[in-house]
Amino acid sequence: MAQTRKSAAVAAGKQNIIQTRASMATKQTTLGRARSRRRLRLTGATLKRVAMILLVFMIAMAFINQYSRIISVGGQINAMEKEIKSTQMLTDRLEAQVISMVNWDQIEYVAKTKLNMVEPTQACYTAMELKPLPQEYTQEKANIAQGEGGTNTVTEKISSVFSWLTD
Repeated sequence: MAQTRKSAAVAAGKQNIIQTRASMATKQTTLGRARSRRRLRLTGATLKRVAMILLVFMIAMAFINQYSRIISVGGQINAMEKEIKSTQMLTDRLEAQVISMVNWDQIEYVAKTKLNMVEPTQACYTAMELKPLPQEYTQEKANIAQGEGGTNTVTEKISSVFSWLTD
């Protein structure tokens, strides 16, 4: 009998443990649901904040990217300008070497013999005959010089000079 009591007590204890575990499991599931609901509420507001922070971060990264590109292009421009200056200096040095190496006597000989060129003389002038200025223009000029002023307008003066030139 003692054994049956012990077994009954153990069985009753096991039954109590099972019931408490079951009740704790139901309490935990109800608490878990309540917590998940709270989490959803908090997650909605938190999600908005996180989204805003990510948006601001992405915009900041875009600006930083643009500024870094600008800086790198500026560096490339400076490098190209230095290269251009060094190339110009090299070109100037090479031109100076070419000029110093040129044999001017040989160039003159080739020009006279192969190209049939002659040296210029002082008597090589071309005479040209000029037309006299129109009388209206000379009278107007004389009137302006005396301070009387002309009766013709500027456009008439210009047209008279052009007509004289085209004749």
